[in-house]
Amino acid sequence: MNLAAEISGLRIHFREFGDPSLPALLMLHGSPAHAYTFDHIIEPFIDSFRVVAPTMRGHGDSAWADPETYRKFSTSSSGRLTGHYTHRIFTETRYG
Repeated sequence: MNLAAEISGLRIHFREFGDPSLPALLMLHGSPAHAYTFDHIIEPFIDSFRVVAPTMRGHGDSAWADPETYRKFSTSSSGRLTGHYTHRIFTETRYG
């Protein structure tokens, strides 16, 4: 299922499979990829996990940051943003 969440003012796309009551399995892609990268390997996990594959900011169907914000981007801020939106995806209301 394709879903999206607005996080820090950006639309973040993610794909979700499996029963939401099962333990979560988070699949994070590298660059230059997107959430669809995992489509060919998700099937074996669906019966045991809630599989969530977000598309990182600026990739695939997720939004780009404005130029000023993008210039301030660093590895540490990338980690904080990933943690922030991962928390939001797993704990807050989602919408398509």
